[in-house]
Amino acid sequence: MIAAFDNALGMYPIIKAKVKETAGQDVVNGLYMADHAQMTAALNNIHGMAETAVIQDHKQGSGTAVSITGEFFGAVLAGLAGDVAPLSDFITQSMAKLQAQTRKSHVTKNFGTVIGLVSLMPELNVPVTTFRYVYSSSKTAQWMTSILCFSTENYSYDYNYEVVDYIYDPTRQTLRVA
Repeated sequence: MIAAFDNALGMYPIIKAKVKETAGQDVVNGLYMADHAQMTAALNNIHGMAETAVIQDHKQGSGTAVSITGEFFGAVLAGLAGDVAPLSDFITQSMAKLQAQTRKSHVTKNFGTVIGLVSLMPELNVPVTTFRYVYSSSKTAQWMTSILCFSTENYSYDYNYEVVDYIYDPTRQTLRVA
């Protein structure tokens, strides 16, 4: 698991470089401004990386910034064993940083972030490294940057987003999933 975790951490500079090379966009403080096609083109150019799934979702309702962030990451990280509540402070702080960078940037179409996950495949007792590109539209960016990340004020929300999953296995010669 430690090797898989180290591999995942080492991938972020590679992913950023491939996004710059393929989509012509700099990644600053975890903010990506690529769509599904651009991100897949970039990540498919990384040895051992391949797209495995695409999930489109919609969230609507109201709550505090912290509860909205928790609900969002609970949905994005669905399928992981356990609850995201113990990660609440980390997730909220990470979202605040992404929010600050989004405010500084000029999002014209899409914005998102990459989340690396290392898990153990229970059947085979083998570590699996995956990456998720979670992104939404500029309309969502406008809403997201208007709220205060640690506020107890209630906000209404109504947004769509997409999650694109990629598996990373550097030991594979060719990894392409249709």
